[in-house]
Amino acid sequence: MNPNHSPEGFKARYFPYFMAAFFMVCLSIGCAVSLASATYFAGYADRSDYSTFSLLVLAVLVFIGHFLMVRGRRWAVWIIAFLYCASLITVVSTYSFQPHRGVYMLGLLFPLIGLLLLNSTGHRQMRESLAKLHHERRQKRQHH
Repeated sequence: MNPNHSPEGFKARYFPYFMAAFFMVCLSIGCAVSLASATYFAGYADRSDYSTFSLLVLAVLVFIGHFLMVRGRRWAVWIIAFLYCASLITVVSTYSFQPHRGVYMLGLLFPLIGLLLLNSTGHRQMRESLAKLHHERRQKRQHH
């Protein structure tokens, strides 16, 4: 991060991008798990257990991806992009089961908006600034 910029200015500029992408991945995963549960696990008595376990595992992946991205790891955005793509593929694969139209449309919309956000100029600038900050911190640790 440029020393001329304050942390408050950084947060004010990039926090909306970060939170919008975060909520889009959460909503994408929620729709995908909901549709997969209603279609692929419809006959199972334990389908709520499968859904809960899936959501917990995916929540950990979302946390790890965002935590590493905030810590300046450039490659961590691929974890988040993978989650968007996996959600999108899961939702599209339920089409032949004639899922609920509203959930299906939202399940398509959320990952596409999320991928668009990841590719936006603001999100790219945020990741670049976080990577520069990570590089500066690593150089300071090496000199001390």
